[in-house]
Amino acid sequence: MAKSWTFRVKGSGEKLFALTVRAISDLGYSITHSDAGSQTVSFETGMSWRTRQGQEMSAAVSTDGEVAELVISGARKGGQLVQWGEKEAIARKIYDKVLELAPKTPDAPRDTGSPEATPLTSSELERLAALHRDGVLTPDEFSAAKAKLLA
Repeated sequence: MAKSWTFRVKGSGEKLFALTVRAISDLGYSITHSDAGSQTVSFETGMSWRTRQGQEMSAAVSTDGEVAELVISGARKGGQLVQWGEKEAIARKIYDKVLELAPKTPDAPRDTGSPEATPLTSSELERLAALHRDGVLTPDEFSAAKAKLLA
């Protein structure tokens, strides 16, 4: 069963797609297919120490008026054990990287502040702590995410 995470931003879908592809590459994930026409990209992550396999995921961008939507999804891979939160952590890393790259890009999309993109601080802190405790986030990644959340 596929699970997906949706993020909404104000701005161009084309630029959001370009930023998403760049974010995926910058994070070191391997792009297996990219189609600018349909604004979809498939990618694989490196091997996780918990699952002993990489994750197969995809991202799709669509536009509705002035709002662009990024949907990142991942499905269970073969006999792979399900590691709760691992794909979500990857989706959030990509979205955070898109937001980091956006100010450096003219006319880049901006976060809409929608509930899908900005969870409540306390629940987000709990989620980050769980991901860190489970080994999905390194201490440096956890510290950076926590600092960004509390800023």
